[in-house]
Amino acid sequence: MPAGATQTEALPLQSRSQQHLDASVLRGSLSKVLQDNQLCAAERLLAVDAVEEDARAFHRLPVVCRADLVVVLKAVQQDGQVLAYVDEELQADRDVVSKAVCQNGLALQFAAEMLRDDADLVLLAMRQNWRALQHAGSKARANRALLLEAVDLNWNALSFAAPEIFMDRNFMMAAVAYGGSV
Repeated sequence: MPAGATQTEALPLQSRSQQHLDASVLRGSLSKVLQDNQLCAAERLLAVDAVEEDARAFHRLPVVCRADLVVVLKAVQQDGQVLAYVDEELQADRDVVSKAVCQNGLALQFAAEMLRDDADLVLLAMRQNWRALQHAGSKARANRALLLEAVDLNWNALSFAAPEIFMDRNFMMAAVAYGGSV
């Protein structure tokens, strides 16, 4: 390897995706990223390859990779639960959260608070896993239309509804008519 060359520069681009990367190699190859605070195309490719091979490697990536939209989107499409390790700004990104909850509805728990009250995102999450309702915000758990959708998916979802919903006789009658019997 020439003097001053990094391990990333020494590897042919096409062979990178074939290598099994561990955390130490990945950290070494992306060390200059930490200084520049942005990813170049080769570094992004290396990070994307790592999460494609094993999305659980995402949490071991440098912070700058966990804030890169391209890397994050690839990671959450592989495993929605990696949303837990995503930069806070991207946990508030509707597209990122949407992709995460479509892959794993329970990833809703790692979304920014404002998105956990977004009825459309909560519905996407519930369609993947009805238990996602437990991670919804208080407004979503009191949203009658959303709760009727939840009832249609699984009656047990009502256990995550806001308490005041059970005092609404009209809602309860609609729920029975919509989804069956209690």
